[in-house]
Amino acid sequence: MLQTIITDIHAHGTFDHAEASAKAQTLAFMRAHPDCLNRTCLKGHLTASAWILTPDFQEVIMLHHKKLDRWFQPGGHVDGNPDLLESAMREAAEETGLEMSDFHPLSRGIFDIDAHTIPTRDLEPKHTHFDIRYALTINKQRLPGNAESHDVRFVGLDEVQLFNNTASVVRLLNKTRTQLLKTSGQRATIS
Repeated sequence: MLQTIITDIHAHGTFDHAEASAKAQTLAFMRAHPDCLNRTCLKGHLTASAWILTPDFQEVIMLHHKKLDRWFQPGGHVDGNPDLLESAMREAAEETGLEMSDFHPLSRGIFDIDAHTIPTRDLEPKHTHFDIRYALTINKQRLPGNAESHDVRFVGLDEVQLFNNTASVVRLLNKTRTQLLKTSGQRATIS
């Protein structure tokens, strides 16, 4: 079940040293923890998120997470599903209040890999999220959101860092600018 994910991660070309490190950490963790698709794997687990852009790549969806009180791209636990793209799209639908069919993957390929620590909260111990990220597009529309978020909105690329200025999100922005946008404004493909 994990072999396809491992193959996809191996095939993904990293953007910088931080992503290369996250890729290596993710592969090592998956080999050591065959239950890594489930949140019951308490040391860490795979998550899937969606970097959701308007078709012209000028805006992205960000949500203000209630529990973490921060702005992020939609995403979450895969709950045992080995189809990480499907999990990212499911999370995007749940967190925006839209339907999975509203989203269009730019590719089945991985757009980004990140590994980040989740602090101890309630009965949940400190652990690592090994986040596999996919680029999607959606036509601009009203975003109903859900009870897990204070707000969900389209944010211009030039404003994203006002919402979240972490290295991980800045890397997503840089990838959008260098891999998805050409100087002519036409689409590029994800490698």
